[in-house]
Amino acid sequence: MHIDNLLLAKGEFVFSVALFKTYDPDDTSTAVRYDLLSRSFKLTVNPKMRSEPAYLHHPANWEQLEDSDQMLLGRTRQVAQAK
Repeated sequence: MHIDNLLLAKGEFVFSVALFKTYDPDDTSTAVRYDLLSRSFKLTVNPKMRSEPAYLHHPANWEQLEDSDQMLLGRTRQVAQAK
């Protein structure tokens, strides 16, 4: 299997699979389960880089703040610290 944007980093992961007749994520107590294969499957993720210390690749975009934005953030911190 190939997943284009897997956020997991290198390692071996164990996971479970369940099959439900009905399942409401807002009220899991009403779930009717047909079967559960608990911790029955292993997923091996190959590293993107040779020495990879992470367990998760979190996507992020970095940007440089304008001077006025930096001043506003500094004032916000000062107000928060004063309380």
